[in-house]
Amino acid sequence: MGSIPAYETELVERLAMDYVSKYEFGFEKDGNRVVAWQYQVKNGELAGGIDDRAGGLYARGDVSGASFYNFMTYSSKWSQVPASEQAEFEETLPFNRSDGTLPSDGSGYWISDKTYSRGGVAVTRRTFRP
Repeated sequence: MGSIPAYETELVERLAMDYVSKYEFGFEKDGNRVVAWQYQVKNGELAGGIDDRAGGLYARGDVSGASFYNFMTYSSKWSQVPASEQAEFEETLPFNRSDGTLPSDGSGYWISDKTYSRGGVAVTRRTFRP
């Protein structure tokens, strides 16, 4: 699908326009998450001054034989944009997304571990660990 800089460009552009609700990436095997990170965007909902430092990705999951995946959930604002404007906006992005289904949780658990905020927007992070 794309390289890390392409994913970064797409995410920055969509966040700037308030078109993202959730963003998840990770590794899956046999339709189940192995390790993953999910970010939920909360516009106008600052997290009480909490602003964690970036980083701290869990790096101990065994991803041998697993496949990388990247999944984005659009915000309600995106659904209000006319189809012609959506198409025009997507032409500016480094790749086009297709519909898909997130993997199941498999053998692991989610933890809420980080919150970031800036300019009236809070982003919470959850990590799926084996």
